[in-house]
Amino acid sequence: MSELGQRLRQARAERNLTLEQLQNTTKIQKRYLEAIEAGKFDVMPGNFYARAFLKQYAEAVGLDPEQLFHEFATEIPRADDEVPERMTRIKREQKAVSTRGSKFLSFLPTILVIVLILAIALSFWFFNQNKPSNSGSVSEESGSGVGGYEEGITLPSQEEPEVEKPKVDENGAGSEEPVTPVPDEQETDEPATDEMQLEKINQTDGKTPLTTYKLTGTDKFEITLTANKPEGRSYIGVKSNKGKSYFAQELNKGLSKTFDLSSEEEVELNIGRTIDIDILVNGQPLPYAFPATENVHQKIMIQFVKK
Repeated sequence: MSELGQRLRQARAERNLTLEQLQNTTKIQKRYLEAIEAGKFDVMPGNFYARAFLKQYAEAVGLDPEQLFHEFATEIPRADDEVPERMTRIKREQKAVSTRGSKFLSFLPTILVIVLILAIALSFWFFNQNKPSNSGSVSEESGSGVGGYEEGITLPSQEEPEVEKPKVDENGAGSEEPVTPVPDEQETDEPATDEMQLEKINQTDGKTPLTTYKLTGTDKFEITLTANKPEGRSYIGVKSNKGKSYFAQELNKGLSKTFDLSSEEEVELNIGRTIDIDILVNGQPLPYAFPATENVHQKIMIQFVKK
């Protein structure tokens, strides 16, 4: 048993917890808990999950996971060991998409020219179909045109609208029905309402990138975290600046969690695997400031200024 495993097992014994009880608390299978105590991280599904399981184990027995990661750095596998292979595959996929896009762009000018020619032809045909027939002619007066038109040019006849004559009663007096004026519609200007704003105020790169946002213009603060594909899974921590923990475990299998944080002033999101997790703030998507494919583990701080 490694020194790290002895430390964890001793902390578990001090809390009188069995591996079965710890399994129910952390949702981690017992065989993985035993492997952590024995220092056999190679039986884990990957380095990322080995670190995530170790962090959940430490928190469940009252130990500081960050301190353990620092103290036993040589025993604990690094999470970024798995990233290069994934990055290589992603770059290959991006290159293939770029090649297909370049082929399409090479044909784009030809397509645009064809569409433009068709539009001009259709416009010309439509204009000729709807052109009014010429009737009547301009009368010649003193050898000059009428209304600025030259001699010989025909204009469409304009018939004066028939004016309805007032009805005459038997006594010869005309009677007209009173006309009620229609009041003009008045536009009502609705008062402008403040809109929610989520402003990025700081971002810090490092081993664990941190991005800070400020949420204003609303009295509602709600966060929804979703595993974006059925096989996606990630450790997630949701904690307020007052020390209250809303969530500290793994989210997987396309599930989602929603948290009402309207009573908090500042909340930290600890996303262990950003490529598998989507974030909504009051129903609006929150993109990662750092590319998820390059920075798998990220932290996000949201400061809430209630309206």
